[in-house]
Amino acid sequence: MTDDRSESSEHVVAVLGAGPAGLYAARKLAEEGISVVLINRDLKPG
Repeated sequence: MTDDRSESSEHVVAVLGAGPAGLYAARKLAEEGISVVLINRDLKPG
């Protein structure tokens, strides 16, 4: 598998839901340097 990400292009990923899976996914993406927008219907995660 090759990494086709370019240093000059920025990607933003929207994660829908701030439950355990959404929070985990957002964290892992952020650790890889990807910008993340976390969208949840409630004010509190969970």
